[in-house]
Amino acid sequence: MSGNQTVYRVTTGTGAVTIESGTVNYNGTTNANTYTGLTTVASGATLNLNKTAGTDAIGSGGLQVNSGTVTLSANNQINDNATVALGGTGTFNVNGKTETVGAINSTSSSSSISLGAGSLTISGPNNANSTFAGSLSGTSASSLNLTGTGATYLSGNNSSFAGSANVSSGTLNVSGSNNVLGTSTVNVTSSGNLQVQGGLTLANTVNIASTGPNGNGAIQNVAGTNTLTGNINVTGTSPINSDTGGTLNLNGTIALGANALTIGGHGNSTRGDAGQLGATGPLPMDGSGTLTIKGPIAF
Repeated sequence: MSGNQTVYRVTTGTGAVTIESGTVNYNGTTNANTYTGLTTVASGATLNLNKTAGTDAIGSGGLQVNSGTVTLSANNQINDNATVALGGTGTFNVNGKTETVGAINSTSSSSSISLGAGSLTISGPNNANSTFAGSLSGTSASSLNLTGTGATYLSGNNSSFAGSANVSSGTLNVSGSNNVLGTSTVNVTSSGNLQVQGGLTLANTVNIASTGPNGNGAIQNVAGTNTLTGNINVTGTSPINSDTGGTLNLNGTIALGANALTIGGHGNSTRGDAGQLGATGPLPMDGSGTLTIKGPIAF
């Protein structure tokens, strides 16, 4: 397709659709686009998705945005198991809407996801992983949500992301930039897991109530020396682990309340001298690592 067009329905088929140029609008009420091939948006082209909320404009074949733009004009336009891939300066504009996708992938630091005040959920079905090196932006009302069994790897400079990162299942792995989580608040619950690696210093507030997948911890230091300077609020039983060869510095205030926090793993963990540990709950250790406490402890 090319030029400015409005399309109301692309019916059943296995073929692919390419938006070569101009602006194409996928409109229509409850008539889903049921083709299963890949939808590609070429450089400079724009695809607007504006079907009735909950009606698939993009099916399970997924979406490839090559330096073009895809904008949501209504909620839930993409199949929940579909992969969205961004190349070059490709832009996925959530535009304040609510959307669930199976995976988000981009190796380009020039690609971008703009949430506005919207909500993007990565469902990660069947252990499907996402790798996103571009930039993520969103207001304080925005959210990035991980709900599946896969891992999402973020490595870009996301300094314009001010919302919340909610990990209720699977893994959020961060590296590459001290602004990889922007100014967001991170909430790790249920079986979620926040992994840090690569020598990061993160100032985010992290709320934890999870043992992590396979007991890997709510917070897991995967590799290198990483520092968390923001406050950690323990709202349920939660391990914090550092893997072999790594060091995790916890320099903010850790608030346990009456909850149990286990600090362990086979790497090292250090309580920095800038924060305070306030607790009425237990603070056990496990694994072969070393815990060094430098700051005040208030029980």
